[in-house]
Amino acid sequence: MPIYEYFCPVCRDRFELILPISKSVENALCPQCRSISGKILSSCYQHRSKSYLDKLNERKAEVEYKADRRMEEDKLLQPENWLAKVKKEREGEKAFKKEVERTFGKDPDAPLRYAVAVENEIRIKKEDPWAND
Repeated sequence: MPIYEYFCPVCRDRFELILPISKSVENALCPQCRSISGKILSSCYQHRSKSYLDKLNERKAEVEYKADRRMEEDKLLQPENWLAKVKKEREGEKAFKKEVERTFGKDPDAPLRYAVAVENEIRIKKEDPWAND
């Protein structure tokens, strides 16, 4: 039920009444002096919900915070360490390419022939009873 606020002009008292909407009246009796009091516009509580932009900014801040935390925890994610890891991987790829070119030449199917040769070598080692590990 809504709360209605009234003001008494005689005793200058301000009071509230809780009434159903169907029984709301413009004038009510003052509980102190029993004179007729008029209804006044009362202040009301206003709840402001967050706007889309506020929610978006909160999500962005949370993502940035999590990213910063992850950078602190995982040293490989830091730019210097990541760059060193990529350089090491590239050097490995270049070494592999040189090994393939040295063994099988620059033919387009050379990497495939290299992979088959490595698999055969591994299979032979597994099947060879006299192989020393």
